[in-house]
Amino acid sequence: ADHAARGGMISDALQLLERAGAEALQRGGLREARQHFERALRLIPADTRALREWPGPELSIRVKLGALLTALDGPGAASTRVFYELSYARLKGKADAHPGEWFALCWGWWFSAKDFHEQWRRAQWLQRRTRSHASPTVRLHALHCAWATNFNRGLHREVLKATSAGLEIYDKELGGDPQVAFSGHDAKVCALGERAQ
Repeated sequence: ADHAARGGMISDALQLLERAGAEALQRGGLREARQHFERALRLIPADTRALREWPGPELSIRVKLGALLTALDGPGAASTRVFYELSYARLKGKADAHPGEWFALCWGWWFSAKDFHEQWRRAQWLQRRTRSHASPTVRLHALHCAWATNFNRGLHREVLKATSAGLEIYDKELGGDPQVAFSGHDAKVCALGERAQ
């Protein structure tokens, strides 16, 4: 990665640093992975036209780094919030080309919002943006954002609507398989828990 970066081969350096970060994650080296991903992002020029396959590597690296910042610094930390806000602003025009990774970035953007009102506003945006998304997993987790945020705001009718829609996707479209992506807990367990309260 060092040789590629010094030789001006930025796309190659990004791929190598992303792979090194992923390997560090597999070994449980969260801080090492963070260093690799942060270094990779520092290599990306403001003008990305010269990079191959942009925003693929950058988006993928930002998704992984965002999850690490959430785990290491916490979702409410200023570093996590600023990272997600800058990432969202930088890559929001690339959503259609990379819908799965884009949603993962948006999930972190929602989760790291500064307060419940902002989280609710972002959850509403995610709902509108994903209502007809091809991926049932994306639609389910957008609803997951909505029911969690509505619960925190005391909007229990909205919680029931979102959980009902989410449970239908979970059971009918995803075959009842566990859905722990993004949140680290199963969406059905969460939905049933929120409905019971």
